[in-house]
Amino acid sequence: MNKKIIAWCSFGLIASLTSAFASFEEGNFYVAARGGAMWIDSISVAGGKFTPDAGYSVTGAVGYEMPLPDLGNPDHPIRLRLEIESGYANSSTTVNGTSVNIDFVPVMANAIIDYYITQNIYVYAGIGGGLSIQNASALGYSENHNNYAVQARGGAGYKITETISLEAGYRIFSQKFQSPVAQMFEAGIVMRF
Repeated sequence: MNKKIIAWCSFGLIASLTSAFASFEEGNFYVAARGGAMWIDSISVAGGKFTPDAGYSVTGAVGYEMPLPDLGNPDHPIRLRLEIESGYANSSTTVNGTSVNIDFVPVMANAIIDYYITQNIYVYAGIGGGLSIQNASALGYSENHNNYAVQARGGAGYKITETISLEAGYRIFSQKFQSPVAQMFEAGIVMRF
């Protein structure tokens, strides 16, 4: 049942994005790679509650960027990015000699707004939703959770050329709007076509 719902939602998203892309002539396809440090709230595994050490996350995305109305100020353009993103995040710790490991594999659809302060410098904010596979293990016990996930992010970017930007930002990520919540500071590169 859940697989059918996810398949139909994915089909609907792809169909709506395809029709949206066809109606914009000034947009660009892009790829992005991001990575950084991650912190996870306390998590319950095998009957115990643990607070993992800082970990790391890496993500990759493909998307489409398009202009939005400039709200009367053409010197500060606004752009919308729609993207599909996936990656890997890991954090672990040792508590009383027990190794605790937490992995996330998210598959997210994101919408991001870029606001250009100057011709090359912009700030961005976005939200996303999708599916996340989480595995927590300790004492040889492994617990998997496949749930919907949500995230919010923000940061700043610098457009080096018309096709390449560097970004630095913050992201907060949660499955089912509940703990454990992951927070990430990340940097990345965006390449437009």
